[in-house]
Amino acid sequence: MEIIKREQLFKSRSYGATIRSAYTSFLENYKLIFRRTWPFLCAFSLLAPIVVLTSFAQRAGQFNPSVWGAYLLASLLLEVVAFLFYGRLTMFVNEQSYKWNVVRYLKAWLWQMLLIVVVSVVIGVVAGLVAVGVMPAEETAAPAANPMAAQAAQQMAILKVFGVTFVLFMVLALLLLPYIPVFMKYFAEPLTHMRKLIFKQFSVYMHYWGYIFLTMLITFIALFVLLMVIALPMIIMAIALVSSNSGVANGDEAGLPAYFGWMAYGICALTFFVYTFVSIFSFFVVCYIYGSIEAREIERKDVAVAVEE
Repeated sequence: MEIIKREQLFKSRSYGATIRSAYTSFLENYKLIFRRTWPFLCAFSLLAPIVVLTSFAQRAGQFNPSVWGAYLLASLLLEVVAFLFYGRLTMFVNEQSYKWNVVRYLKAWLWQMLLIVVVSVVIGVVAGLVAVGVMPAEETAAPAANPMAAQAAQQMAILKVFGVTFVLFMVLALLLLPYIPVFMKYFAEPLTHMRKLIFKQFSVYMHYWGYIFLTMLITFIALFVLLMVIALPMIIMAIALVSSNSGVANGDEAGLPAYFGWMAYGICALTFFVYTFVSIFSFFVVCYIYGSIEAREIERKDVAVAVEE
């Protein structure tokens, strides 16, 4: 069992109070959190730069089987590390063993994949219908004797399909926000089953969509700004790498020193280590979102019972 100091979990809070409680809990327990998670942070920080740097290599046209193999292997190992890492992290919200939490996270991940598949199918069907409706109309409008006009019409149709797909994706992503505290409830309450939470609890939490959205939006903005500061050396390195690759593609010599690859790897590893640790703060934000909603639901039910009596 992981013993951490935290404020009362089941308490009605505003979005500001939720973020403050999460910040306080993270600040009071950062040493314990670091002791429990540093092996996973190290593994993640060693693997993530391989994925990033091999991606740059592939985009620069430096494709070969070894680069592709390194990318796939590192990506697969990252997924394994994520399972182990979140299994350790969720021990902070329940009294279950590490093995139980890893298995629990695996089940939650499968449900997440199911949701992603359903959303992808919906987006794919809508995009297909839009494409069927748009493409013939645009092709008919474009004179056959003018290939430039036909090409422009086709590009416009593709942009319309892309625009509809993007808007639909954003709408569905925002509508599914209540699933964030739903999954936290799944970890915090060992006796719950996801098949019962997936619809019933989602409909309950949907009533608090505004609270969830505002809290997560402020958290995201804060972490994004922090990322821009922490990742500044990595961003500068990436710009230098892209400029060098562009020069090589145009026939110029590479202007980067021989040790640049190792330096880039070290900078990426340090950046991912620090940011991944700091982003654990968002885990506590979700914890307090879940606790606040549950407290409000208890209060609402108590009021309803009192009114009936």
